[in-house]
Amino acid sequence: MDAPWNIVRISIFLYCLVSTLSLARRSDVNLMTMIKESIPIREHDSGQAVNCGKVPINVTWSPKDLSPSKGVTISLDYIVPYDWSAGWFNVSLYDGEGQLFFGYSDDINCDMIKQYVPCPLRKGMHVNLRHTITDLNALRDYPGDYSGTGQVWTAQRQQMFCVNMTVKVLHNSLYVDN
Repeated sequence: MDAPWNIVRISIFLYCLVSTLSLARRSDVNLMTMIKESIPIREHDSGQAVNCGKVPINVTWSPKDLSPSKGVTISLDYIVPYDWSAGWFNVSLYDGEGQLFFGYSDDINCDMIKQYVPCPLRKGMHVNLRHTITDLNALRDYPGDYSGTGQVWTAQRQQMFCVNMTVKVLHNSLYVDN
């Protein structure tokens, strides 16, 4: 049971960075995006989340595809749309066949994110983060394609963000180091 929970924790952390509001308490979570298998994966390749809400947000990560033996650097550029000190989040992760692999919703507050971003967040605040996660070893048993959605709301049900991401976890032999 530890291995599935570890992949879930890695997925949740990436959504935390994407939103600046979700799951900072699970500090070893990650997601990456898909690339054609016929193209070698290189560290300079980067992925980008797709905004599924009304609030502008830019999330990128490198390398684009995850190798369990490598790390990932996630960058976030975001303007906070509403004052925020607490709310709730939802994360859904699907396997390559569209079946729900993991879903999780919970309350979240400043205590959970303050190590990553000043909190409370104020409307109009510019959040520009860059975070590197070095240990992706928990993904070793889960190669394949995944897609997911992460959303965060205020306690008043105002959407802070919504992002969609596509993730590819590589077999270690597919990774090309530059």
